Amino acid sequence: MNYNQDNGVYIGNYYIPFDFYSRISSHLVKSYVNFSFGQALLLGIQGRPGDGKSFQSKLVAESMGFTITHVAASQFSGKHEGDAHTKLEEIYKDLSVKLAMGQRSVIIIDDFDLSISGLSNGVDGTVNSQLFSNYLMHICDSRPSKHGRVPIIVTGNDFSRLYGPLTRNGRMEMFEWAPTKQEKFAIWANSIKGYNIPIDVIRDIIEKYHENPLSFFFSISSKYIDKIIDEYIRDSIKEYGTTSLFSTSSQNVSGVIDGKLKSARSDIFLVCAEEVNSVKMKSYLGDKNA
Repeated sequence: MNYNQDNGVYIGNYYIPFDFYSRISSHLVKSYVNFSFGQALLLGIQGRPGDGKSFQSKLVAESMGFTITHVAASQFSGKHEGDAHTKLEEIYKDLSVKLAMGQRSVIIIDDFDLSISGLSNGVDGTVNSQLFSNYLMHICDSRPSKHGRVPIIVTGNDFSRLYGPLTRNGRMEMFEWAPTKQEKFAIWANSIKGYNIPIDVIRDIIEKYHENPLSFFFSISSKYIDKIIDEYIRDSIKEYGTTSLFSTSSQNVSGVIDGKLKSARSDIFLVCAEEVNSVKMKSYLGDKNA
């Protein structure tokens, strides 16, 4: 991991904007320091889907040596009263025992605003939600042990749906994650720098589609890989036949494909951007006409 004072933090092939990195790292550090005043156990990251809230949180935590328990909020649903509370309690107690043995862990819960803490119908909206929220508030309000306590990071799109007392100061610290155009460029460009795509091409795509979430740009990367592999398969079949893609005549498949990926195929990359946008627009029009 390298820290660039002007731009952010680099973890492997990934760039993390410093504001995001500092929020996560600060929360994790504070969970293991006993201050005289209360520190929030929950860190809530709110933002639209596809902007890398959970993914980047995992990268930061892993870079700091934390073991991650990653769960979707839907895993805390249940048909019976107390199911959600029991599942969370089992996870938290298990990680607390491991903490006492020297293993630092963090719980990351996706789509927390869609959990039973944000619903208000059926069993999940009555006893289950009350027990779940009450348990969370209990561990938020409990004094940390001499080893600290297991921090929790929750992500979602609209935290206004959450049970109010759970989000109060001292229990949950919240911040809005909305990457800027420049941050999107830095995050995406760094992740694909091995493809040798000219920076101007990447910048033009960001400029043209900057209103899209980060997942849109990573979809372009994935489609680019697909097209390069398809090209390799077509060339191999043409030269060696259908049964020899992995034969001695066409060995080192990974090396060949890796070489093609690094060949700076800007033409293919631009086509991928257009295709991803086309799929997105068809999906949007389909939803609008539904």
